[in-house]
Amino acid sequence: MKNLMMILPVAAFALAAVAQEAAKPAETPRAPLTAEQKAELRRVRRERRLAESGGIVERDVQGKSALIVNAQSEVPMSCLDEAAASIRGLVLVKVETATGDPSKKHRPTDEHPVVVTVVNDTASDATILVAPEQNWATLNVSLLLRDKPSPEVLASRMHKELWRATAMAMGAANSMTQPCLLRQINTLRELDHTKNMLPSPQPINNMIEVADKLGIVRIHRATYRRACQEGWAPAPTNDVQKAIWDQVRQMPAKPIKIEFDPAKGK
Repeated sequence: MKNLMMILPVAAFALAAVAQEAAKPAETPRAPLTAEQKAELRRVRRERRLAESGGIVERDVQGKSALIVNAQSEVPMSCLDEAAASIRGLVLVKVETATGDPSKKHRPTDEHPVVVTVVNDTASDATILVAPEQNWATLNVSLLLRDKPSPEVLASRMHKELWRATAMAMGAANSMTQPCLLRQINTLRELDHTKNMLPSPQPINNMIEVADKLGIVRIHRATYRRACQEGWAPAPTNDVQKAIWDQVRQMPAKPIKIEFDPAKGK
């Protein structure tokens, strides 16, 4: 009887819990995020990181660099600058752009051991010509313009082909990795249907190895806070960076006092 009296409350509690669980409305499955919602989520995360660290800054370095030369006028210079920034940001080596004379051949020099020239040669049927042993390549935009693409499609093509031409000039041949921007691409249709805008890790490692061999300087990036702590941060450009700048550079509230000890001589 005593055991029964102990079991009854436990059973009643269990039944109540089951009934309460059954009474809960069924949870509606969450709908997948739309592209706009994902973009907004990324924006919020970026702003949070910016508030914490002041963003990512790049140290100004002097030395050898890879060079992308614009020797044509049909494609805007902004397409070359965007691709150069993408290569510099991922490979972390110095990559510059410049305007060149279309009538001249642009080849590597001591200052620029890797050169990629962008031309508009309507007489040629090749998009990329490359001499990997000499570390130069030529990108012919005439074939990219042949079907009169929209500015968005042209920008995408230029980004991909400049990545490919620069990678090939820096020792990264066709990759077997899928998906990879350095895989074999034979037609504009294949190029446009290539969704991946960047190479896989192995070609990038090859580019870094060749860059080191040629003496191209590495890019050093860090958060603004870390750059301030290391002493090379540029002047702040917004309120968040200004607050970090002032915080890192301010004198401590109770600085350590070191007094000279004549007995020790120090």
